[in-house]
Amino acid sequence: MFITHDLGVVAQIADEVVVMYKGHVVEQASAKELFADPRHPYTKALLSAIPKPGKEYRKKRLETVDENTDYLSFKKELR
Repeated sequence: MFITHDLGVVAQIADEVVVMYKGHVVEQASAKELFADPRHPYTKALLSAIPKPGKEYRKKRLETVDENTDYLSFKKELR
């Protein structure tokens, strides 16, 4: 097991990934699936935080997760 917020590192070392948000598993998939098709807003926010060479970041805000989202309305595998 390896715990991190750095999905850039996860991409290099993991075969399977579990994403947790507020102490709960919100997404679980193979690394390939997770990076190709993230489903949970927190997973998408983490992926958008990975720096990409040559991209301008100074004027762009980081994506946030809406605190008012009712995650219980998501399918069980996405919560």
